[in-house]
Amino acid sequence: MTLVAGVAALLSWATPDPRWHGLSVAGAAVSPLTAIILMISSLALLLLDPLQPRTAWRRVGLGLAMLASWLGLMRVGASASLWSFRLDRVFLPAQPRGGPSGLMAGTTGVCCLLIGLGLMSLATRPGRFAMLRQSVLIVVIAIAMAALLGYAYGAVAIHGQMAFVTALLLAGLSIAVLWATQHEGIPAALRQSGPAGAMVRRILLPVVLLPVVLGWLHLVGQRLGRFDDAEGTAAAV
Repeated sequence: MTLVAGVAALLSWATPDPRWHGLSVAGAAVSPLTAIILMISSLALLLLDPLQPRTAWRRVGLGLAMLASWLGLMRVGASASLWSFRLDRVFLPAQPRGGPSGLMAGTTGVCCLLIGLGLMSLATRPGRFAMLRQSVLIVVIAIAMAALLGYAYGAVAIHGQMAFVTALLLAGLSIAVLWATQHEGIPAALRQSGPAGAMVRRILLPVVLLPVVLGWLHLVGQRLGRFDDAEGTAAAV
């Protein structure tokens, strides 16, 4: 899905109508560089699947993962003013008129860098760098989910320049990379057939959704004037 969405986002920049550029939502679009990194990362995941036999294609997958990580690092460096070179301008030299910006957000660059590192760890022996891989992927999921909540709550300061579709695809890709090693860490805990695994599966969705619903109700109540900030925070807690 991420591969198809990346191709669609990249091709959308060739359309004459700027409203379709980068699958724009709320004025933020998937940049061409982001679309390319998502495509590269998706292909790398397919080639680095631990369940598949080790072949020469895994080296290609490792190379793609390294490329995705390097592209993300280049964007992070430019965002931190470590260098002035912007890869975004290579793929989109001119800013489109009347449409969304084609520049990758700094947080998106961080996520692409971390996903690339997670993919690179799949090329190692099973169990090696498992903790590192899961840690960086959880960070990406947290950043992407924060951006999605920013769009849901209308909080521009939270989602920043990261596009809604970008956040959705980064979260999905991170979960796919995390689930690629089903016998380790979080996926293994979720797949356990015993009481512990059943309990984790049962409470996972409520634990994730309940704070989101309470936060949304808090926001709606404030906008309708039902209660002030202190009362809404106390009710949500």
